[in-house]
Amino acid sequence: MRFYSLLLRQRWPVELFAVPDRSHYNQFAFGERTVPLDERFVPDSLQAQVRREMPATIGDLLGPALLRFMESVRQDQFTATFDRAWPPSWPTGGFNADYTMSAPLPAVPHEARRDLSYSNAVADPLRTLDLYLPTGGEGPRPMVLYVHGGGFRAGDKSMVEGLREVILNQGAILISVNYRLSPAVTFPVHAQDVGQAIAWAYRNAASFDGDPNRLMLVGISAGAHLAALMALDTRYLAAHGLKPDIIQRVLAISGIYDLEWFREPGVIPSRLGQAFGADPVLLHRGSPQHHVRPAAPALVASQDF
Repeated sequence: MRFYSLLLRQRWPVELFAVPDRSHYNQFAFGERTVPLDERFVPDSLQAQVRREMPATIGDLLGPALLRFMESVRQDQFTATFDRAWPPSWPTGGFNADYTMSAPLPAVPHEARRDLSYSNAVADPLRTLDLYLPTGGEGPRPMVLYVHGGGFRAGDKSMVEGLREVILNQGAILISVNYRLSPAVTFPVHAQDVGQAIAWAYRNAASFDGDPNRLMLVGISAGAHLAALMALDTRYLAAHGLKPDIIQRVLAISGIYDLEWFREPGVIPSRLGQAFGADPVLLHRGSPQHHVRPAAPALVASQDF
């Protein structure tokens, strides 16, 4: 709660929402189906726990928050509240007035452009992004840049099942980015890569009918940490000659916002240790909560650790 209280103290738009029967590992469910557990991204020691906590079907978790959030961008409004929570049960049958849904979204005709390099360096698959562009209609379109999770040492930009449909059904462009992973690299490389990807999307928006004035970030787990850090710590965009206000909104799902507090009992080697090390200066610098500022964009954030 420290992170939320810091935002409120700055009179920053904050929305705190609760999702019942949810764990860090069932967050990837959309509609009435779940994304199959990919054992490459779950440590052996946690697989049994994950399978117990991931039921065969659960309600959508990310879709309602994202839909309502995008609507607030369109209307230039945002609910500033500390205690708003989602209903205790999910309604059935499509969309509702509060943007909840209980069925998978329909597929949207779109064009996919994959493995585009956002780096001026030598070709590196971990410094690429994928574009999902709705076909038909008029632009320019809002852009949603997605940062995947995986504990800073796993995951891939292709992990967009469900999320892709949520974005495309809103007539927006989805930009899913890769970034270099630990232990091959350590902080701040992950953040620098995401900052470079944001700069690429902003400066190249016209080439894919994107609207650089409507750029939103979405991240899950490690990606939520990185998305929040992009919005709060101005150095990563400043490195590319950009002001932080190019980011309009951020949706951070299940992120780590205070690295100095985070613990991983029984995880050896730890994700935090491999990605950030033990230097308290780096842990402080890498914690989004230490960069809260009054002029930052609106943020929807969740935490389940």
